[in-house]
Amino acid sequence: MTRKPAEAAVPSHVAFLRAIGPATHKAMPLGKLVKAAEAEGLHAVSSYIASGNILFAARQDEAKLARLFGTLIAGFGLDLDVFIRDAASMPGIIAANPFPDAAQARPNHLLVIMFAETLTAADAAILAQHGGPERLQIAGREIFVDYLEGVGTSKIQPGIIERRLKRRGTARNWNTLLKINALLNRPAVI
Repeated sequence: MTRKPAEAAVPSHVAFLRAIGPATHKAMPLGKLVKAAEAEGLHAVSSYIASGNILFAARQDEAKLARLFGTLIAGFGLDLDVFIRDAASMPGIIAANPFPDAAQARPNHLLVIMFAETLTAADAAILAQHGGPERLQIAGREIFVDYLEGVGTSKIQPGIIERRLKRRGTARNWNTLLKINALLNRPAVI
């Protein structure tokens, strides 16, 4: 009797889409993006909340997946940045949080801004010039920002950080990041 080889687990990922809002939802409903990703062979594809988080399983590397999502999004007439993270990296991002007090006291005001490349000491020096009251800390490809007085009134909102660093990213609050981490760590088998 011949045994079938064990099916290999397919790594889970999330595509964090930048600049998702009413105009992009009109041009590209996330449900249609999910279906387009499935048609390209991605597995267990779903979206989580309307801010542009697409969860899926795939064996391709991060760069190839970012290009794939860029192509899919272009098919809707949009040009949006995509930041891929895999399930294996998410616990490290969460553990790198330098502001556990903010995570407990004000998780909706603790943002994690994700970038494609690792941030540098020069980037940290630029951010150090902001003057507060927000606390900012770089950890690899992420910036943690504790908006002590709220995001809406801050003089260093994510868009301003992007302009100062001359690179684009996308931000999610702490609660969203924790939920995505939990969703990613479900096994997907093909």
